Amino acid sequence: MDDYTFDEFNEGTERIAGELVIAKLTEFVTKHGTQLNDIECELEETLAEVWDANRDPISLQAKATEQTTLVDLIKTDNQILNKVMLVFTNNCLEIKLLVEKAKTRFYAPLKMYGSTLGGAATGDDGAAQVEFGKSLPLLAELSNLIRRGYSLVKNIVHQMASLYNSNQPLYVTSFKNVHLESVLEHLGDLFVMFITCDDLIERTVRGSSL
Repeated sequence: MDDYTFDEFNEGTERIAGELVIAKLTEFVTKHGTQLNDIECELEETLAEVWDANRDPISLQAKATEQTTLVDLIKTDNQILNKVMLVFTNNCLEIKLLVEKAKTRFYAPLKMYGSTLGGAATGDDGAAQVEFGKSLPLLAELSNLIRRGYSLVKNIVHQMASLYNSNQPLYVTSFKNVHLESVLEHLGDLFVMFITCDDLIERTVRGSSL
């Protein structure tokens, strides 16, 4: 085999070609990074920016939704255990919905009740009665929510009293050393909702009687 002979022209050409490729690649990466940064700035929402209806006529909210049902998630070889866990899970989910509804639907109106009357509440123009009449549908809806919450508490307490019984085979085999912390936490959230509603109503009544 002949020895390799250095070709200055060939080596220089390859070096220049390599530098051109690197330069083009660097330019592409820089340009692509700038475009991504511009897109991120356009999509980013900040408090300082004002929404431009001409540039953003449509607002989209992307939210992932769970397509799997509880029946599909809770599957074991023990059918009785499946039923027990399904009942507790449904109760916890309903408690979560009730608490969220109380926060978004009732807390603010109960806080603001009577604040628009000012000194008119003591007058004879009937403003207080009119406002109370307008609030009756809201109070009826709140009453239904509280009643449903009481029903859930009663159901969960009965379920746990029946389950945590030494005479129950499922307790001995599965739940003897199990503490349903999530169920207790949801019960706590429900009790907090009860106390909050009671406190808001008590403040309203106390304020209207002054």
